[in-house]
Amino acid sequence: MLPGLDGTGNLFEPLLQALGDEWPSRVMRYPVNPGWGYAELLTWLQDHIPNDQPLFILAESFSGPLAIELAARRPQQVRGLVLCCTFAANPRPGLNWAAGLLPWLPMVTWPSGPMLRLLMGLDGPAEARRQMAEVVSGLPPDLVRARLAAVMAVDVRPVLPSLRQPVWVLQADADALVPSAATQEFCDGISHAQLVRLAGPHALLQACPEAAAAVLRDAWRQCFPDLPAESAYS
Repeated sequence: MLPGLDGTGNLFEPLLQALGDEWPSRVMRYPVNPGWGYAELLTWLQDHIPNDQPLFILAESFSGPLAIELAARRPQQVRGLVLCCTFAANPRPGLNWAAGLLPWLPMVTWPSGPMLRLLMGLDGPAEARRQMAEVVSGLPPDLVRARLAAVMAVDVRPVLPSLRQPVWVLQADADALVPSAATQEFCDGISHAQLVRLAGPHALLQACPEAAAAVLRDAWRQCFPDLPAESAYS
């Protein structure tokens, strides 16, 4: 499981509870290093993920490009991908002009009402909203700036046609951060991608964990029809 921009992996907790103990998982937790972009994180992942076992990847938001690169580099090992509310290139290219301003912009990481609504919508489980506020408020501002800059610069669209694994693209119908045009790029670049549209906000795995878990179970069974769950990482 590859986390969103926070990198902590803590926000997977609602989804892990929905999946239950019988579904093995390995949550990757990124080093807190503002000097690292996608290239460094990809190297770190390759060093920390065993290459001798079948792999099923769930990537949330920020981590989509990492999952795509990892799948392309380990085509025999990675058996399937679920890409949730994510992108192959900057999902908001109209904001590229602001990239040079990021080092000087004040970065408030406490999720105010409007910010929390962008992530979680108007509803959603109270505990998930509390946890979202807690995790985001603990992020160093320079780390947030660095990862936003990485999002603005990333572009793995040339890699998409090389993917041969089954790919599921989870799209939240009320995603205020990743527009449908960014999701469509997956479908344009990966001809066999299966688009699954669910009702929910950008933080789909936190706001709607049961619905997301159902998609994951189905995807897992299609990728590993003859294997018990404990035989592969997710």
